[in-house]
Amino acid sequence: MKDTQEMAAALSKRLRELREQRGWSISTLASLSGVSVSQLYRLEKGERPRVAAVTLARIAQALETSVDYLLGLTDNSKPQT
Repeated sequence: MKDTQEMAAALSKRLRELREQRGWSISTLASLSGVSVSQLYRLEKGERPRVAAVTLARIAQALETSVDYLLGLTDNSKPQT
């Protein structure tokens, strides 16, 4: 089982990768997810190791992925349907 630090590192890396793959700025992701630019910036920088489930769900939905993928719990970036 991954610890909080490992999941925060995975979130930071995968969040940035998915956002950049789509060619989106942080402000674009903020608009699409309803999560503030400052919170997204802190998540990408790994400055926020704990985040609410609803926030993760909003980000995952905007990026068309799963919370499990963002947290490094799976390597499958496609959400389960």
